[in-house]
Amino acid sequence: MTVEVRKTEDVRAFFELLKPYCTRAEYDILELHDLPEMIQTCLDFFETKKIPRLFMPYSFRESKGITPLFIDLVKNVKPDHVRFPVARLTKDSIKFLQQIADRVKSIGILLGEREDDTPNPDLLPIIHDMISRKCERLAFFDNRDDIAPIKFSDIERLIKVY
Repeated sequence: MTVEVRKTEDVRAFFELLKPYCTRAEYDILELHDLPEMIQTCLDFFETKKIPRLFMPYSFRESKGITPLFIDLVKNVKPDHVRFPVARLTKDSIKFLQQIADRVKSIGILLGEREDDTPNPDLLPIIHDMISRKCERLAFFDNRDDIAPIKFSDIERLIKVY
């Protein structure tokens, strides 16, 4: 069953109605919208409930208000797989990725649209760092078809290391 509720106050009310019936329920996927209030509501509702897969929509943008809440949610629900977009690989977004890689086995990252053709930094050291943590599987996707997120030669170098 899929239920889509977008307004924060509706989500909170909906969860309050469900709470008495959900104590024994198991959840497979939690897909969130990127409003801090929504993430906080899910954080309050699910508390320490194990949810194997946690997805953020493609509109997600790292921000000081959202990323700490998202990391707290990951700590609480202990997903095996997390999928989310990153607009641009910056020092802050790489630090965020490292925090996620410390806590989950599998990560899917959609590299977001950039307003220019400035390439992301070299992914090889980032990948190496992330898979040296708890993360065992890592997928990068670039939504620009003409640009590969990682070169074939880098893949060969990774294979030699692992």
